[in-house]
Amino acid sequence: MIDTIKFDIPVHLSEDEISNIKWTKTNTTVSKKNGTRPTAFHFIHDEQRIGDPHILYVYKQDEPSKSWLKVEVSVPKFMYGNNLKEIDHRDLQSFMSLLRKHIADKLNLTLPRIPSLWTTEVEKLHLCKNFYVGNLKQQYLQALSKAKKARHKKQIYYQSGTENVESVYWKTNSRTEKVYDKDAEMASNKKENSQPQKTKGTIRYEVELSNYELRKLSNKRIADEVLNFSSLEKILGGYLDNLGISQSRSVDTVMKAIKVSTLNQKQKQHLIQFAKVFFVEGELCCRTLYSRSKFYELKKELETLLGVSSLLITERSLHPLEIKKETVQ
Repeated sequence: MIDTIKFDIPVHLSEDEISNIKWTKTNTTVSKKNGTRPTAFHFIHDEQRIGDPHILYVYKQDEPSKSWLKVEVSVPKFMYGNNLKEIDHRDLQSFMSLLRKHIADKLNLTLPRIPSLWTTEVEKLHLCKNFYVGNLKQQYLQALSKAKKARHKKQIYYQSGTENVESVYWKTNSRTEKVYDKDAEMASNKKENSQPQKTKGTIRYEVELSNYELRKLSNKRIADEVLNFSSLEKILGGYLDNLGISQSRSVDTVMKAIKVSTLNQKQKQHLIQFAKVFFVEGELCCRTLYSRSKFYELKKELETLLGVSSLLITERSLHPLEIKKETVQ
């Protein structure tokens, strides 16, 4: 459920300590507003090691006491070398201890110099869920590519040279959600592809929580309060519900519901034609073929008939994507 975490850790290094650290990369920038106040950036990250944390130390060169230590890491990749394994409470306890020791080792500091990570601030948090859907993978991705989310910009990416959906993104200014073909992602990542292939038939959902959501969990975004599994499970469950898969109905189910309804023959014909266009051509095309009022009239009539609040017609019946279920097939 928990994937990437970015910590803001209160650690101050002396000039001697900074010079004795083996940094991967260093950089200095000068503020456009005040050219006499350069800021130094020091990075540590081993690109050859899967899951190696990104460690960033930033300080003002003319005022070194103003410093920030940021550490960003994928919890499952750090612990297991891939993000297929889902993190539980015991994993998180071990992770916090191991990461603290890793940071101390990389910075050549004694362990007490690094505060307990449970007391530090969480600057970023990604939640995730893997779903094994077997040979229904494209059915799910195609259905999700049709899902609309209010106030979100949707982007769909396809496998090169095909009509197969590879990933779907929904973005706002404060949040990004995505669902993607985990098989394709692993195949394209040479390092992760060296791991045993356990993703066949798997799709993955990820969401980055907004600053507002983090502060609802903890006003000061303290890790011990933010990383509460019960609270995070509710948040993730809400996002999965909003994907609309639970509202989906197969095209056969839709046609049958229309035919056995109490509508007159003319109304049935109109709804059948509408449903076919909506399914085959998609909602956007459907909107261009009907007047605004007629589109919403038929859409609402069909939603009422099917007992759903949002219309999503799929080739086959799809089970909802839920946290508790290991498979959906």
